[in-house]
Amino acid sequence: MLVFPFLNTKHKQIKNSTKFINQNLKKLAKCEEITSNISTGWGIVSPPMQYVIVFVMVALNFNNMKTTVGYFARFENKDKKKFMQKLMNL
Repeated sequence: MLVFPFLNTKHKQIKNSTKFINQNLKKLAKCEEITSNISTGWGIVSPPMQYVIVFVMVALNFNNMKTTVGYFARFENKDKKKFMQKLMNL
């Protein structure tokens, strides 16, 4: 018997919603010829992105990840893409 049965229901709802989003995100990626196995967690756990964020955090002497992510948020997407490409080509 569960102490908080509604938590099990909420967990299932979130899991089903995430699954639905990921399935449709994969279809969209295929239409746009994106070959990566993309999902809702893709950007969060992408190893290249993790390396870049940690590199910038250390290089700029930021104390935490929130500050580093906020730093990246100031830039426009095109500038972020250029920056990422340059870092990946080092």
